Amino acid sequence: MLFGIQSRDDNVHIVGSPLYHTAVLRFSGAAIHMGHTVVLMDKWTGEAMLELIERYRVTHSHMVPTQFHRLLALPDETRHRYGPVVVAPHDSRRRSCPIDTKHAMIEWWVP
Repeated sequence: MLFGIQSRDDNVHIVGSPLYHTAVLRFSGAAIHMGHTVVLMDKWTGEAMLELIERYRVTHSHMVPTQFHRLLALPDETRHRYGPVVVAPHDSRRRSCPIDTKHAMIEWWVP
């Protein structure tokens, strides 16, 4: 509920990172406990994630800054072909997320 995500609504969480990472497991586990659908990716690529976001009408995900960078590096026509994730908290204990990256993601994804 920290990010305004509520129980028993129509939220869909996508997991694009290995579940052995603590934050990924905690966010996806919380989504399951709140009655949300969880979509698991076998292998992460930016375009594959965007396609799944659109197909399953994903509303939130947990990513790391490297995934943000790779999504932003996709061609504009690829990025804008798909709908946005509403909530995308990130984690990075080893490397902070640059402010310009956060701003670029917000400008692209916030409706």
